[in-house]
Amino acid sequence: MTEPEREVEVKLIGMDADAFQQELLARGAVFDVEEHQTNIHLDSSAHPLPASAHMRIRLIEVEGKIVAREWTYKKRLATEDCRVNEEYTVQIEDEQALRLLLLQLGYDQQIPMHKIRRRYLLEDYRIEFDQWDEQSFPFPYIEVEAPSPARLHAFYADFSIPEEKVSTLSISELKEAWHQGTLTLPLDDNKDLKASGKTN
Repeated sequence: MTEPEREVEVKLIGMDADAFQQELLARGAVFDVEEHQTNIHLDSSAHPLPASAHMRIRLIEVEGKIVAREWTYKKRLATEDCRVNEEYTVQIEDEQALRLLLLQLGYDQQIPMHKIRRRYLLEDYRIEFDQWDEQSFPFPYIEVEAPSPARLHAFYADFSIPEEKVSTLSISELKEAWHQGTLTLPLDDNKDLKASGKTN
């Protein structure tokens, strides 16, 4: 297996997505791809993953064709002012066979979630506009990934991102807070909700 990837990212919640997209393009960003993803979140009732870990199967569809099938395990390393993960990903050929195998190993929680992701590239940043299906998480957000926390801080400064718009919560944490009624982040112009937990 290859070395794990190091992922450094945050979510921007409550941004004006259209205005931000136009600003990105004006600064030289280029549109990369629109993906339609099925993300199958995996866990076990008998031996749950640690709170700092996450496992999923992801199917990526582009223009009606599946272009990748991935099995990923993430381990959170830090969330002080950005989210730093160690990520192991392998390509798979048969997700149904893998799901059956994982079920035999005790991973009985296999929850499919659907997402549309539009990705832009700017310098060494990846900026992804995410919209989940209504049942999974009904509020859009933007993920920004950079090679280092310092580069993320530079991004905040360059685009004048307000501190209260920045969240280090994972989608699982956002979803849990939403279902528990503890969201308090300004998720869009029509809702004044804020996700409890660290948001800077």
